[in-house]
Amino acid sequence: MDYTRQLTSSLCENACVSGPQMVLLITLGAITVFRREMSCNHCYAAPEDATVTGKSTEDGSTGMDEWWCAMDQHEAETEELLNGAGLYCSGASVLPTLTPIIKYMTASCYAWKLSASRHHFVKLWSFGGLSSSSSPPKAITISVPTNTDETHVGTNSLTRLPPDALVNILSFLLPKDVVSFACVDKSCQDAVECGETSEALWKSLWHRDYAWLIHAWTIGRGAFDRSGLVPPIYDKEFYFLFGLSYLNYVLAGQNTFDSCLIGLNGHIYDLTPFLMNHPGSPETVMVQAGRDSTSFFHSIRHSSGARKIAQSLCVAVNVARLGDNASGVRPTCATNVDTYDINRPHGVLAVVESPAIETLPSLRKLGTLERLRHSYSHQEERYRIQALANITRVEASLNGEVHVYYDPFRRSWCAWYNDSDLQPVFCSHL
Repeated sequence: MDYTRQLTSSLCENACVSGPQMVLLITLGAITVFRREMSCNHCYAAPEDATVTGKSTEDGSTGMDEWWCAMDQHEAETEELLNGAGLYCSGASVLPTLTPIIKYMTASCYAWKLSASRHHFVKLWSFGGLSSSSSPPKAITISVPTNTDETHVGTNSLTRLPPDALVNILSFLLPKDVVSFACVDKSCQDAVECGETSEALWKSLWHRDYAWLIHAWTIGRGAFDRSGLVPPIYDKEFYFLFGLSYLNYVLAGQNTFDSCLIGLNGHIYDLTPFLMNHPGSPETVMVQAGRDSTSFFHSIRHSSGARKIAQSLCVAVNVARLGDNASGVRPTCATNVDTYDINRPHGVLAVVESPAIETLPSLRKLGTLERLRHSYSHQEERYRIQALANITRVEASLNGEVHVYYDPFRRSWCAWYNDSDLQPVFCSHL
C-alpha cells in the first residue's frame, strides 16, 4: 500500500508539472496530422484519356495544359485555406499571450514539487515567491537517507573519506594544488591546515619530495645531526620553509678539502673531485662553497666548458626549477645515496638528469607561499647583520664573513664561519 500510494503521489506530481505541455503537444500533433491528410493530392488524378492515350483535341493540343492549369488553381486555393485553418487552430495568434502564463504555471508547479520531494533532490536555493522582507531566500536543508540514519550533505564529498584515504589521494598532488584544495570550503581547510589529517598529509608530501636528503644522503644526515635530532612538527609552514632553506641548511660547513659542495640555481654540486684542478686556487672555490653561490658564480662569467664540468658534478636537482608540474629535490646518477624506502608511498627514489647551467641565473620563483618567501628573505638579512654584531670571534674568521642559515627542524636561525685554518665553526643560536 505504501508503494502504491507513493507511486500514485509521484504520478500526480508529474502530471501537475507536465500536464499543460502534454495537452499542447497532443493538440499540435493532431493538427499536424490533419493538415497533412488534407494537403495530400490523392484525390486529384490526371484524366485517363490525356494521361494514357494522349489523344489530341480539336485545336491540336492534348488537353494536358488545361488540366494542369485547373490543378494549379485548385491547389493554390486549398493551400490558402489550409494555411488559414492551421494558423487559427495552432493558436499562433494567441501564443505570445499564453507563453508567459504557461511558463509561470510550470515554474510554480516545479517549485511545489521540489519542496514536496526534498529528500530526493539536491538544490541550493528554493524557487518560492519573494517575501515581503528584503532578506535573500533561505537555503534549503537537504538530507540524504542512509542505511542507518540521515546525514546532512553540507561538506565536500572528498573530505568525508577516511583520513588515511584522503591523505593517500592528496599526496599525489603538487603542493600548490593542495593549498588550492584548502580554499574549497571549511572542511577542506581543516583537513589541510590543522589537525592530525593535516600533519599526516604534509609529512607524506615532505617524505615524497625532501626526506631522502636527510635520511639517505651522508651530507644531509650530518646537517640533521647538528639540529640535535629534534622531531619535526609536520605542517604547511614546515614543508614550504624547508623548500626555501634546505640549500643553505644542508650545505652549511661543506667547504673543506674533503667535502666541497656549492649551490647554483637551487641545485647542489659536489666540486670536491674538481677542487685541485680549478684554474684558480682551491681556496677561491672553498670561500664560496657551503652555501648558495649563484650570484657569485654568474658574476665571474664562467665559460661553457666550466659550466659543462659543473653540470657533470651535480648531485641534487630541484625539479621545481625546471617546470611547473614537479616539486621537491631529486638525486642524480652522480649522487651516492643509501637505499631509501622509509614511508615512501610512491615507489623507489627517482633519479633525474643533471640540468644544464645557463649563462644567466634563473629568475624562476619557487612554488611556495608568498608571505613565507618575503618573511624568510627579511629574516635572513636581519640575522646576518645580527650575527656580525654578536659573534666576538669574527676577526678570526676568513675575510670576516659570517653565513646564516635557517634550521627547519628547530625553527631557528643559526650561523657559521671559517676560521683562519679554513675549518667551519658553528654558532647554534642567534
